Amino acid sequence: MKIKVIYDSKYEWLKIPSTFISPTQKVYSFIVVDTGSPNTLLNYFDSRKLNIPFINKSGIVSIGGNKYVSYSYENLKILFKSTEGKPIIEKIPVKILRPSSSKIAEIEDLDVFPNILGLDFLKKYKFSCDLKNNEIFLEKMENEHI
Repeated sequence: MKIKVIYDSKYEWLKIPSTFISPTQKVYSFIVVDTGSPNTLLNYFDSRKLNIPFINKSGIVSIGGNKYVSYSYENLKILFKSTEGKPIIEKIPVKILRPSSSKIAEIEDLDVFPNILGLDFLKKYKFSCDLKNNEIFLEKMENEHI
């Protein structure tokens, strides 16, 4: 099954419309494909809307010269739509970046930080990217399970 990836020329991002599902909430958002990130990251704003607890500290993550405290969460499902309109649901562990202080600027930075689809997820898919013709896909073989 193929997942269509959208090229966002304003930000120079490759993004996928997604629904994030926790045991108690659902949030519709985008997730940015990032082949340079080892982990899938959920932004602080969406994690709060999903009522995800900050229990399992998983270290410091450096992004853009800043360092953030990260928490791991194992019970998140991400819903994608295939190019045929069929749902593709993946349960994937994520890291959530949380402000290390109560400074408004740091909280605002993390609130607008995009959700990141990292290599931990991407290595399980075939990634095809032809920006010239706007044909960008993630493809999973039907008999493979994550």
